[in-house]
Amino acid sequence: MDVRTGGGLETPALLAGQGFAVLIPSLPDGDQAEGPAPGLAQRVLEIVDTATRQPDLRGAFDPARLGVWGVSFGGYAALAMAGQTDRFSAVVAQAAPANLFSMHGNFGLRRMALPEGGLGVAPSAGWTEDLQADMRAPPWAAVDRYVRNSPVLQADRIRAPVLILHGELDTIPVSEAQQVFSSLFRQGKDAMLVVYWGEEHRIASPGAIRDYHQRAFAFLDENLKPGSAAAGGAPHEPRQARASASVSPRPRPWRRP
Repeated sequence: MDVRTGGGLETPALLAGQGFAVLIPSLPDGDQAEGPAPGLAQRVLEIVDTATRQPDLRGAFDPARLGVWGVSFGGYAALAMAGQTDRFSAVVAQAAPANLFSMHGNFGLRRMALPEGGLGVAPSAGWTEDLQADMRAPPWAAVDRYVRNSPVLQADRIRAPVLILHGELDTIPVSEAQQVFSSLFRQGKDAMLVVYWGEEHRIASPGAIRDYHQRAFAFLDENLKPGSAAAGGAPHEPRQARASASVSPRPRPWRRP
């Protein structure tokens, strides 16, 4: 879940305003001997199940209708969990790294478009090996670890509908989002990709922020409302896969009068 504020991403408060119960789990890193992804869904769902047993939360939410929303490394976590359990009925992932092989050593479109600060592999390699991704080695020295911890390589296990949102100039390359979408599309799964031209790691322009939340709330309404197929409603005919990609209009170049 995205717990950051500012930049138009006050997501928990906005979700609550839309009538959703919001749970923000506290997950200390602990011992990640296998990396950040393995067992992540179990850790989160243990917190969800504990919340359902709390007397003051009894009836506050339906544990059979769960969605997960993540941004940045939270988006990575959302995709990772989607491949580990069928309990989530909707997945929203924004600015999510998904393939740790391709994340290692990439320059990123923004660095290439604005090269004044120089280009280099150190930021992405450092993030992948030593920071959040915690691979502890380059890809050629830990292939199995990279496979276990790359959500796109577990895409065959994802069952829930997925909404993927990404800024064109994000330092996490938009190709990460494209890989997830393409993997789900190839399998005929329910997925939607939205790319916001000119946006970076945080969606900033008012029009894009409005579109971002409208799409995400509509997606959650569709998949979490009582009786919906994704939320485990009544038996239904398998619906046709809905896979589509869209982009916001590219802004017109500004010229001085």
